[in-house]
Amino acid sequence: MELIVFQGACKRRVEVVRDGEAWRVCVDGRQYHVDLAPVDAESRSLLIDGGHSEVSVHLENPGEFLVTSSFGSGLVRVMDPLEYAARQATPQPPDRGTGVVTAYMPGRVAAILIETGQAVSAGEGLVVLEAMKMENEITAEHDGVVGKILVAVGDAVEGGDPLVEVK
Repeated sequence: MELIVFQGACKRRVEVVRDGEAWRVCVDGRQYHVDLAPVDAESRSLLIDGGHSEVSVHLENPGEFLVTSSFGSGLVRVMDPLEYAARQATPQPPDRGTGVVTAYMPGRVAAILIETGQAVSAGEGLVVLEAMKMENEITAEHDGVVGKILVAVGDAVEGGDPLVEVK
């Protein structure tokens, strides 16, 4: 099975193939041997090329997952390559209106990377949240201009709390 996987502005081509009791996972041409065992409904214990990691995956929206591991947390979008190609071929409307960028997990605002009135591009960092001793950059979902910054450094936020308006 081939997938296109996005985390922020980073795009990866991933191929997953069953290999006996394990899996062969190829990420942008680099191959990994993966054994997995369920821990609970959303968590898996993974052996990736002999190294151990536990990963929790929570469905946020169709095609969007909150992935948490020892490396940190992040929102990941997964798309079929044909759907991706179709979206690339379809022109996006120039004005998407005002969008509110929200926190996708609870945390503390560690840094604000933008200023009111600043032009930003899709995937550009807006706010850094510290959660579980990891820093996670929250990025712009589309090109626009920063309207309002709704948080300050040191603020505690919950998942879904508004952070920044982008027009």
